Amino acid sequence: MAGLTHSNDTTGKDKKANGFRHFFNSYMSGAALAPVLKNAYGADRKAYHLTADYNWGYTTEEAVKSSTEAMGWETVNAVKTPLTQTDFSSYIAPVLQSGADVLVLNHYGGNMVNSLTNA
Repeated sequence: MAGLTHSNDTTGKDKKANGFRHFFNSYMSGAALAPVLKNAYGADRKAYHLTADYNWGYTTEEAVKSSTEAMGWETVNAVKTPLTQTDFSSYIAPVLQSGADVLVLNHYGGNMVNSLTNA
């Protein structure tokens, strides 16, 4: 049984024959968020992703991009950020210069707190 793991790979490519999960995964997050984002912000948006550089970040970015692009959003850029990063201010200027009108933070825990503070 996989406890708190939201990566698609846990029960996807890395699955074990007798394993299961009882939490949602990245695919479910993307599929659930896309209609809410479309309703709140419309279908004609440009998104810039800052993504934690590890498996959960990768699969969450992939799921959110797939779901939002399917509803009409364009992904302008996707940048990986080190898991140990505490100051995200250097990542903000490129976002502002990219033409994106939505910043998607694929971060968790302390990374999310710090990236939200800088955004």
